[in-house]
Amino acid sequence: MNSLYYIKKDEKFDITPNTIKKIYNLPLFKKIPDEAIDFFVAGKIYEELKRNPYYTANIYIRGSWCCRIIENRKAEVELQQLAIKFFKLSLEKSTISNPDNVPIVSYLIGELYRRLEDRKSAREWFVSTAESIIDPEQQWLLELIQKQAELNEYIIN
Repeated sequence: MNSLYYIKKDEKFDITPNTIKKIYNLPLFKKIPDEAIDFFVAGKIYEELKRNPYYTANIYIRGSWCCRIIENRKAEVELQQLAIKFFKLSLEKSTISNPDNVPIVSYLIGELYRRLEDRKSAREWFVSTAESIIDPEQQWLLELIQKQAELNEYIIN
């Protein structure tokens, strides 16, 4: 495994072998397929290092995409739930450096809820995100929200 690939080469971090062992012994570790395990481990390392939750969420969402490709729904759901947790945390702590990305992250939370078949939460996030968009250059995002909100009503994942 090459999980440390996701940590920048020039970053200094203090991860002990015991911490890595603890990650490998997590019950969820055993459920994650090989195709997504590096993302899971990198996400856990970012959690341990208390890195920006926006980056942690991005790592988890990428792992969920790997699970989707190989049709491992259970692992995909687990990683999507972790992505939601850390995207929400990034909004709460205002750790998204580019303000243009705030509505995109809010949309992603709604989209992840839609994929998790939580229609009510998806609807809430889609509506609040659409209401918060004031930049005319983000019209594309409004159109995307409308399309995904429609899919949400018909439970198409």
